[in-house]
Amino acid sequence: MVYRSGSLVFRWYSNYMFGRIMTLFVLAAAIALGILLQSTSPVETGPAGILAVFFCLYVVFLGLASISVRVVSWLLVYVVPLRRHQSVISVERSYYYGSVIAFAPTILLAISSVGSLGIYEYGLVILLVTIGLFYIKKRG
Repeated sequence: MVYRSGSLVFRWYSNYMFGRIMTLFVLAAAIALGILLQSTSPVETGPAGILAVFFCLYVVFLGLASISVRVVSWLLVYVVPLRRHQSVISVERSYYYGSVIAFAPTILLAISSVGSLGIYEYGLVILLVTIGLFYIKKRG
């Protein structure tokens, strides 16, 4: 049986698999991050190892932020109904929001590792994340 891309069954299956694949990548990144942090030091790994640490951190933050957005959306729909006809955010949309939100702690950690983290930098990161979230909201 062949599913068309617009069918309801295909969309459910792709969202279901996307959530599972994202969970697997987050778990793999968390395990890789644990191995990297336990087995090496920043001097031994060099620039590629530090890049791998930041990438794994971003993927872990991405998973946590996506799950948080989805849980908050579910709570707002079912526990605190603000409007009628409101629905829970899809897995893909929560991934889009999570990717912007997860960028903030990664950038803050990178800036603090350079040693120049102040109120100005916090403001710039918050502004960047706000613009990104606004863009996702308006994009559709």
